[in-house]
Amino acid sequence: MKIGIIGLPQSGKSTCFDLLQGPGASRAAEEPGKGRIGVIKVPDARIDRLSKLFNPKKTTFSDIEFVDFAAIQRAASGGSAFSSRMLSEIKTVDGLLQVVRCFADDNVYHVEESIDPTRDFKLLTGELHLADLIQVEQRLEKLGTSAAKGQKKDAREQALLEKIKAALDAEQPASSVELAPDDEPLMRSAAMLTAKPLVTVLNLDEGQLRDKADPMLSRFSSQLPDVPAIRLCARIESEIAALDTEEERQAFLEDLGMTEPARTRLIRTCYEMLQYISFFTVGEDEVRAWTIRKGMNAQRSAGKIHSDLEKGFIRAEVISYDDLSRLEGSYAAAKKEGVMRLEGKEYIVQDGDVLNIRFNV
Repeated sequence: MKIGIIGLPQSGKSTCFDLLQGPGASRAAEEPGKGRIGVIKVPDARIDRLSKLFNPKKTTFSDIEFVDFAAIQRAASGGSAFSSRMLSEIKTVDGLLQVVRCFADDNVYHVEESIDPTRDFKLLTGELHLADLIQVEQRLEKLGTSAAKGQKKDAREQALLEKIKAALDAEQPASSVELAPDDEPLMRSAAMLTAKPLVTVLNLDEGQLRDKADPMLSRFSSQLPDVPAIRLCARIESEIAALDTEEERQAFLEDLGMTEPARTRLIRTCYEMLQYISFFTVGEDEVRAWTIRKGMNAQRSAGKIHSDLEKGFIRAEVISYDDLSRLEGSYAAAKKEGVMRLEGKEYIVQDGDVLNIRFNV
């Protein structure tokens, strides 16, 4: 799973990236056009619990790769804010995390010379729309040129691109286009930026964090009611993360009226927006979390562990995490209570399932 972080200059985008990396992480190197890359372990209390129960030699959490792209600058008239190299890199991510500045700080310049998160959100998403529109128009022109020369054109691709263009012209994202099953591979190949899941981070100051009725934030919510947004103060969260003990961190969070750090909320939201879930495998050698798309069946999920398990799949022994935890990791007790069951290849794996794959190759 790969998430790209974007935002205007001085939005706190890179501070959010560092926050996701966690305290003590070395500063990730940045390649021109590619941004900084960091791979983080996904915190999961269920894995912690299973590791205590099975005491394995190795514990493996799921991970997410985050890419901190260069700040987006307002494009010249008619042009794209993305360089060709940055555009090719941003197309490879599975989703986008967009950081919008809400905090006021006289020492931190705002490229638009004022604080207005609603305007900045529209500016950023407008650049995503423009990049897609330029790509679609260029591709349609190429298809038209090929047809004029008597070369065979892909009518399906052209029809899809025209639908995408109509949506973009109407200021709707590519994700709003209804797709036939045959269109889905073409849409994936096109890698439209506005087809990617998008979560917005509103980067607040401490006053806004405490004031749930802040006028600027209320205006954002009323004008953009369908925009999923996470509110956090990256500066405060960084201070919390740097505290020495868990007790100190928890006390700081409670003082702010929070139950968990923003890092945990961000990671969970990234999972949800991409429709990912986790299943587990357990044993003396390893307790491990595996990431799959929601709706994946047992046979394909087995392939995440090893291709041989998918090819030779017979049955999956399934027990929910809740049951296994309640029974202190006892498979014998699970069988006795009837909470461990055998499922076939078409069983849809659920979040928190603990699987043992029976196979033969």
